[in-house]
Amino acid sequence: CQPIKALSVGFEHTCLVQDGEALCFGGNQEGQCGDNPPVVGAPLSTMGANLRPLPIDTEGGDVLGDVLGVVAGLRFTCAHTIDGRVACFGENLLGQTGSGDPVVDTGGPVTDLAAGRSHVCALREDGSVVCWGENRLCQAGAGHSRPSVGTDPAEMGAALVPVGLRPGRVTNLSAGEFFTCARFDSGDVQCWGAAADGALGQGDVVD
Repeated sequence: CQPIKALSVGFEHTCLVQDGEALCFGGNQEGQCGDNPPVVGAPLSTMGANLRPLPIDTEGGDVLGDVLGVVAGLRFTCAHTIDGRVACFGENLLGQTGSGDPVVDTGGPVTDLAAGRSHVCALREDGSVVCWGENRLCQAGAGHSRPSVGTDPAEMGAALVPVGLRPGRVTNLSAGEFFTCARFDSGDVQCWGAAADGALGQGDVVD
């Protein structure tokens, strides 16, 4: 049995990276676990050798290989590969899968991902951070005028506007239900989105 390299838990499903592939189990009603039954893990016969990795269908159903990380949201999943590609699966009512098929146009290679309830943020190789999906509370960093990003393919790729962050190099991202945080190599953290209960650590509850 190959060791598990990454793990992420969504609303009703769990995903992991093993032997360079992304595998998910749990609720699959929206396809967040890929080409598997609507419920994966019960019965046990849906696991093990019968558990299919997340596929890429754009090239005839090739398996998404060389996976580096995976993140699980409400009813969707995104994975990124060693070469910086991103693919997302599942519900896309708010653009959270980036209008991909399932490959997402992120406008550049990606080194890290974070998923909230219905949004995703990506750290690109050039150091910029871009987000898509629900933005009702600015969790995608797109300002108050845009309720979502990514429901239209024209909003992706070069059209993605990097989040306005303080100077410095971002090392990784993490997301809560309606907010996102970036960690810098200096050890500082910057957050954006819903500030309920002081979640952004800015001394107020203003989104």
